[in-house]
Amino acid sequence: KSYVDLIGESKEGVILDSEFSGHHMGAWINPDLFIAEYARGFSVKNFTLLNGGDPRSDSCSGSINLRCATEFEFNNIHVEGCVTFYTFDAKCLKDSCEIRNIVMYDNKAIVALDLENVYDFDVYLENIRIRKVAKSPYSTKSGGGSGLNILGNSSVWPGDGRATIVNLEVSDCDKYTAPDFAKIPHGVVSFLYDGYFRLINATIADNVSDTPGGGGLKVSDGHKVVDIYNSILYGNEPKNLILCNDTYDPHETNVYNSLIGGGYWNVFKSGNCDLFWDDTNIDEDPLWVGDSNLEEFPYMLQEGSPAIDKGTLDIPDFEFPEFDLAGNPRIVNGMIDIGAYEYQGVTSVGGETLPNIEAFDYKLYNYPNPISLNENTSGTERSMPGTTISFQLPKSSQAVIDIYNVKGQFVKRLINAELSKGEYSIFWNGKDEQERLVGSGLYMYQLSVDEVIVDTGRCTVIK
Repeated sequence: KSYVDLIGESKEGVILDSEFSGHHMGAWINPDLFIAEYARGFSVKNFTLLNGGDPRSDSCSGSINLRCATEFEFNNIHVEGCVTFYTFDAKCLKDSCEIRNIVMYDNKAIVALDLENVYDFDVYLENIRIRKVAKSPYSTKSGGGSGLNILGNSSVWPGDGRATIVNLEVSDCDKYTAPDFAKIPHGVVSFLYDGYFRLINATIADNVSDTPGGGGLKVSDGHKVVDIYNSILYGNEPKNLILCNDTYDPHETNVYNSLIGGGYWNVFKSGNCDLFWDDTNIDEDPLWVGDSNLEEFPYMLQEGSPAIDKGTLDIPDFEFPEFDLAGNPRIVNGMIDIGAYEYQGVTSVGGETLPNIEAFDYKLYNYPNPISLNENTSGTERSMPGTTISFQLPKSSQAVIDIYNVKGQFVKRLINAELSKGEYSIFWNGKDEQERLVGSGLYMYQLSVDEVIVDTGRCTVIK
């Protein structure tokens, strides 16, 4: 209903498994009543959605379906294992909507995230990860494997239709095209028809299209302006950037401070397209960390990447989010990188750092592990729920122990002190800097000695 929120306790705590019986969520209005009684002013937050759709049907709908919705927010949603036409399908949007902190992993669909805007619109997407989308093996009529489609159809050119996408990753998707459309280039990210689109700090990587000229980002048809800032389009086959337009008036694409594989001369262009290519753009290997180092975030930048500090903060009418796609600070030392991930000075997730570890065995560990945070009011602080982290120092040093969650977000500093040579233990009660109990999940603790990260450990919190 309008003005009614649906908010879960957490993604980990609220898991809705459809078991391929249909969709998870729907907001349906007669599609002929575009301007009457559509749902508005609602929020949906903190869920994990598994196995949506019906693989036995060629017309299976998405895990999330919206029709004629407006002024809504989706936040902190994980969608995995769905077999659908559109995993997240929102049509007939009007006015404003926000979609933040969405992970879509290993789904089979025509499009993972599909937004169609019939009237003037204002769409904001932030922190969106779409990985490993493929065609449903049960679909016989349509293609599949696209990550993100935004279709604008503003009523007046240049119109008020507007979409801003920041901190986007679309990677390792396999775009299959139905035979009737096999000659048309298709991208795993597409901006279609009228409107103004901004893509800021995106990583579109290692996607494959089976159409000539297809691949990464496609800008297609209509009267539009597309501004691309601080983004990486690399490793997409056969092309990284595709521009197509069969209409009379040209659409305009502007690229600034971005890393595009193959550079200007490798852009696929067909029809009436204007392309502005700023001299701040580069064509080099982005030097991602890769699966062998950080399996959860393989498209983070490693030391020496040409994308480090090469972005621009000068984007009109835009305020950067506080964090990047991994939950690390988005701006470091007053500068910003190219791509969805910000290099923090070390290749790390939650402070887990492998290079430059000193040879000394600091014997860093914690006990008990897992940690139970169930209420226990008997005894002193050390008998309360929590864990003891132990370590040793080879000499007098400044020692720091920090706790991070699995996204790399800082949780709490346990100690920052000058300590003599010897063995030490410190108790963590499972609370953050604001003395709130943390949620269930995996946490990392990091030992720094004289400002050098020397060892890390992991612990699991359960409630």
